[in-house]
Amino acid sequence: MSFLTDILRRRKKGDDHFVFLLTVTLVVLLSVFGLFPITYSPRSRERFQFSIKHLIYCMLVTILFASVYVRQMYQDYIHNQLNLQDATKLYSYMNVIVTVVNYITQMVMGRQVARMMRRVPLFSTLR
Repeated sequence: MSFLTDILRRRKKGDDHFVFLLTVTLVVLLSVFGLFPITYSPRSRERFQFSIKHLIYCMLVTILFASVYVRQMYQDYIHNQLNLQDATKLYSYMNVIVTVVNYITQMVMGRQVARMMRRVPLFSTLR
């Protein structure tokens, strides 16, 4: 255990910047993929704010994703190609359903996530 604490104490200063960069990259990618309806404002007291514009973008991503893949599932059903014994297709159908549920859940919980992120001193903790 003392070995681990020694390593953590001797971290290089560049590691802090790397963790900060990874955190910022994560927030940006979640926003781009439509999973994060929250904006970050470094000048505001409440740095993480729920954004209606980002929520609309998240809804558009969800609708686009669902319409493409649910249409494919419907076409398989119409043409009697819906084979639940084919592991690959079954796994694909399950992933589509879980992804749509995840998108909807993230949109619903956006305000709570923003409130939680405001309370946690994220960037000062990283330092």
